[in-house]
Amino acid sequence: MKETFIGLRTHFVDERVLRLAAELRDATDCEFALVLDETRSEIDSQGLPKIGLTNAALDRLGLYRGFEGAAWRCGDYGLYLAKQKFDRCRFFWLIEHDVRLNFRSAAEFFELFRGADATDFFAAGLREADAHWFWRRSMSAHHARVHRCLFPIVRASARALDHLSGRRRALCAEAASAPAEALWANDEAFAATELMNGGFVCRDFNALGAPLYTKKSFSFEGPIAQSEFEKKEIDRLLYHPVLHGRHLFEKILRMTRSNGDVDGAIAIVRGLAGREWTAAEADGYVADVRAHCRPATGWRARLPRWLRRDATTRLG
Repeated sequence: MKETFIGLRTHFVDERVLRLAAELRDATDCEFALVLDETRSEIDSQGLPKIGLTNAALDRLGLYRGFEGAAWRCGDYGLYLAKQKFDRCRFFWLIEHDVRLNFRSAAEFFELFRGADATDFFAAGLREADAHWFWRRSMSAHHARVHRCLFPIVRASARALDHLSGRRRALCAEAASAPAEALWANDEAFAATELMNGGFVCRDFNALGAPLYTKKSFSFEGPIAQSEFEKKEIDRLLYHPVLHGRHLFEKILRMTRSNGDVDGAIAIVRGLAGREWTAAEADGYVADVRAHCRPATGWRARLPRWLRRDATTRLG
């Protein structure tokens, strides 16, 4: 009997996703499936087993989806569907498509968790949330101590998922009568807070011994180009977000809308021509940046680029 499930979470399937799926699927003797957000439309899994987060599937589990993007905000939903399908597994991994394991092999990474059966939840950035964290308010009405983590790669025990799914359904029943999108907790706030307050054994990935990630390698502040990642020496670290092609540019565009660093974004787009896209595509992307992003003004324009939110310089 296979005791572990590995799910690759994505909202699209391309060559890079298929390559990562093969790496994960071949790493260990685990159950495997793509975990696909299909709330808008069905996605072709290219022959790979899949768990589809459809509206019907979420409704069957009693999970709240009263706003656009609920299935993506709440990555834990995919874990509950995986638990339902692979009910004999004891541990469940959820890994997003833009995570990279910079090890000699994926098997080498998963080997680190042999003997860690007493831990119910592994995540990066696991800690108590400060008063200024955006998602703190979404859980502060339910627990005096709110915790947070990063959800691009997590491992949860079956008993932890049973607890979380029960708590989600209880909160869903309340939300159904008074839906409030802004107060519906994302996966990071919900899972960390409920498990830390529920007496479960939770550990940060870096508590295993040698660090498995750094602030530079693993964050939400800006993307790492796939072509840049491929130049790295093996350092046994987790990287996120690593993106390529159109998906990389869409991230750059979102960041630039936020931080107003139009000149920096254009320089990056030009600099990645020939590696992530053609020169002609770069011209089109530059036009998109100019059309859809406004340069920072006032005090924000005077900030060093690295201080601006979602600093685009991480790509430079």
